[in-house]
Amino acid sequence: MNFIRVGFLGAVLSTCWVEHAGSVSITQRAGNNFRTAANNQEFTLNKSNVNADDFGLLRIHDFNAKVETQPLVVEKGAGSDDLVIVTTMKNEVIGINARTNARVYNVKLGPEISSQDMDMWKHTPTWGISATPIIDPATDTLYVAAWLKKNNDNRFRDYWVFALNPLDGSRKAEPVRIFGQSQEGSGCWFNDAGAVYRQNNQTKQYVYPKLRAGLALTENHGLVLAFAANAESLLGGRKNPHGFVVAYDTRGLLGQDGVSRQPAIFCATSFNSWGAGIWHAGGAPVTEADMIYVATSNGTSNNGDVDLAESMIKLRFKPGSGGARPLLEKVDYYKAFLDERKTGGGCLWQDNNSEVSCGRGGAGSAAADWDFG
Repeated sequence: MNFIRVGFLGAVLSTCWVEHAGSVSITQRAGNNFRTAANNQEFTLNKSNVNADDFGLLRIHDFNAKVETQPLVVEKGAGSDDLVIVTTMKNEVIGINARTNARVYNVKLGPEISSQDMDMWKHTPTWGISATPIIDPATDTLYVAAWLKKNNDNRFRDYWVFALNPLDGSRKAEPVRIFGQSQEGSGCWFNDAGAVYRQNNQTKQYVYPKLRAGLALTENHGLVLAFAANAESLLGGRKNPHGFVVAYDTRGLLGQDGVSRQPAIFCATSFNSWGAGIWHAGGAPVTEADMIYVATSNGTSNNGDVDLAESMIKLRFKPGSGGARPLLEKVDYYKAFLDERKTGGGCLWQDNNSEVSCGRGGAGSAAADWDFG
């Protein structure tokens, strides 16, 4: 492929380039649905040409907002040149000619939010597109999830899913707003801008879902989004933070008759519990056929298969029939979470060489939690 590596420093795009390399599109986070980041079509790079003379920084591209997502690449998406797609925390989708560095398009999806009330680390002043988008090659559609403030009021925020033409950023269908109740029986609600309460004579939105993990696709038309939340404690009732997996039928998103535009929603904990957010350090869920694999973070656990904090979860995406809402069916889970701060061997169990999910949470329960359900 032409773009061998894309990296970021603040709002600067640094690109390493090898001339005459064979081009390959990069349509999703880490390049494939197993998240290996391997390019099996790379036959140009070798020990002789990866050197200071032939391999290095070609150009820099500046942005006016922070970039948290991985760029995507469309082979020959800008005429005879490749197209690089970058998204920003100001809800911008930007197409860049890989050879000339010129912008092909710049589309703003809606008003970004100020994150100062929720970003304890103050690492970004605005929040917009924080999850790597995905391109569906079957329909040539770029799916992007953006966080927008409602009616220009920063207190109330909604996640929207957009279906765009990756070559020019134009909309292929009207976007959908994520909201609704989970379907696995726990009674959790995905808190949207309409989920509000009164406190100290002020109207506030319940705990925000927080999207970090990249988007994913299943082979049976499922578009998958995995959420954590902007809180890490038991707050009571609808204020409790939860991890969610949300999935849409892409045919419905594109307006196909008879296919629902409502989401399937799975909550990783019960309504009266908390946590099990899905962060993945920005990485997308793994998918295979109709299966989805996610790993959850700290929260309520140790009670069987209801609350699945610090777990690996296997879900099946089931499209709805006759216009019915799709479903995320829990197939299996594995309570195998190690805390690398407490396990000297990294993320390996003592009795085998298999790598498992591991985290860096300060909660003392991670390393001591050996209940596998």
